[in-house]
Amino acid sequence: MKKTIVLWLITIMLGSPFAMSANNNEGLYEGLNKLLSEQKIPEYYATAFMAFCNNWKNPELMYYVADGYDKLGSLYRERDFLNRALTMYPDNAKFRSMLNNVEKRIERIEEKVKKLEPEAQTNERAATQLAAIYIGLKELTNARRYLNLASKLDPKKKNIIHMIMQGAYQKKLEYPTKKSIELAVKAERTYLKGDKQKAFQMFKDALSLSIISPFVYDKLGIVMLYERNFGGAIRSFEEEFAIKKESSTALAIGNIYFLLKDYTTAFDYFQKATKLNGKSSEAYYNIALCLEKLGDKKGAEKYYEIAFSQKPELKKLKNKKSPLIIKGVIIKAYNDQKK
Repeated sequence: MKKTIVLWLITIMLGSPFAMSANNNEGLYEGLNKLLSEQKIPEYYATAFMAFCNNWKNPELMYYVADGYDKLGSLYRERDFLNRALTMYPDNAKFRSMLNNVEKRIERIEEKVKKLEPEAQTNERAATQLAAIYIGLKELTNARRYLNLASKLDPKKKNIIHMIMQGAYQKKLEYPTKKSIELAVKAERTYLKGDKQKAFQMFKDALSLSIISPFVYDKLGIVMLYERNFGGAIRSFEEEFAIKKESSTALAIGNIYFLLKDYTTAFDYFQKATKLNGKSSEAYYNIALCLEKLGDKKGAEKYYEIAFSQKPELKKLKNKKSPLIIKGVIIKAYNDQKK
């Protein structure tokens, strides 16, 4: 009976992205600890992440999300997440301890990878070992790369370990990720049809299936934008960016931070966008906007010049109430923001 009540509470709290409050945190944490004790790790992570999107600066939920990555074996994602958490809470001893621990584990893994990589080019067993490592880390691209290499070196698949790893890759990464993507598409459609509670449950189920598709986090972030849950959108797009470094995603995150008047963080993400795409005129233009807000008019002019040289029509936007469009979602005019 108690288990049923706990899971019911979690479902109710995640039905709407604004449903969380301090009053129901205790029930949420109880539910998360229950999932953990039952070793339902995918559900544990998905529940924590969805709750985190609703309360995007909560350090306790940051801990649960980081712990979810740890329990799932996704150490690189855990490290990235903890580094972001520490930018917000630099004195958090728990985060610092977790980061030190995961960095040591990654270092040991990378030492092993470094030894295996030269051998893997000609040795099927070494390639299979590397594939196993990356399957465990939830790193789909590298896992697939070394499985393909192993297949070339052992085209008849005589090595039983190779066959087992191929099956593990399909069962743990490939198939769940495909289902997760399909579910995320359906979740967005369900949301647009007006059934928000069902849509957010579907997103939670999608994350329970797989955490390695940037597409799933992208769809969740877009729905968060529709909800005007800008913190949740940031958290979703940050995970998308952690998986796949794309200029457009960095630009989207920067735009939301600009919207929230955090011009320093917005500037950092716009800079990341230009490093990934040197021809991103919008990113250069937005850097200029940030610098103006931060009081550096001379620096702003420099970036306006870069933006205008790449895209002259941007000159028409200056000093006008141009619409802010993030991932295809129209928010409002840049020059008409409210606190």
